[in-house]
Amino acid sequence: MPWLETVAKLPGKALAVSILICFLRGVTKKCEFTLRPSLLKRLNVERKAGYRALRQLEAAGLVTVQRKRGKSPVISLTIDLAPQRG
Repeated sequence: MPWLETVAKLPGKALAVSILICFLRGVTKKCEFTLRPSLLKRLNVERKAGYRALRQLEAAGLVTVQRKRGKSPVISLTIDLAPQRG
């Protein structure tokens, strides 16, 4: 839950983008995935606001982002969000 507590303190669309990241993590079963602008749009997040949110998540140490000019960013989680068992 520390991940969520950290996200909740961030401004702007960081919470919406983090929800999308968690959704993509669950759907793809991977810790690295591409964040397409069309996905942001479905959550009513403008592309620039979404990329600002990514910078905030990155600055908080929650994700790493690989950026290439003209390409959608590739997001990697810094921690595994899967529930711990045992």
